[in-house]
Amino acid sequence: MRLALFSATIAIALGQASIALADDLDPAEWHDTPYGWSMTEHLSDKGGCGARLTGEQVDTLLMINKHDHIILAAGKSDWKMATGQHEASLQIDDNRPMTVIVTTLGNLVITPIEGGDVELQLRKAAVLQWGFPKTTLRAAVHDVGSVVDMLKDCTRKQHAN
Repeated sequence: MRLALFSATIAIALGQASIALADDLDPAEWHDTPYGWSMTEHLSDKGGCGARLTGEQVDTLLMINKHDHIILAAGKSDWKMATGQHEASLQIDDNRPMTVIVTTLGNLVITPIEGGDVELQLRKAAVLQWGFPKTTLRAAVHDVGSVVDMLKDCTRKQHAN
């Protein structure tokens, strides 16, 4: 995954109004978590916490925005999408697929998860299935709830400073 593009996309997803991003997000900024995800506290020069799980078909990324909501993203290094908003479907485990509005930029597809039943499903998820006009991609995930809690704690600490 191209980390500079990932960093720019995350700034948009997190709702940071004006932000000067580093040219590259240093791979050394990522560290392993006890849950098998990679995590960073430096998505941009203003901070930002994110976690990434590499997948067979698609990578899964989690962030927390300034409203304390989860931002869920899928990424593939070979995607090259124009910036925009589109409809996609997201199915969490065996739950009913839902239509979500995603923001695309480069090699990422991003959607907010704003609490409620969807957040509860995501926290316990084992499989995320993304449906796009020309393809369906599955991501095996684990420990999402624990990773979200870690990210929320990281985000709170950053906002306290």
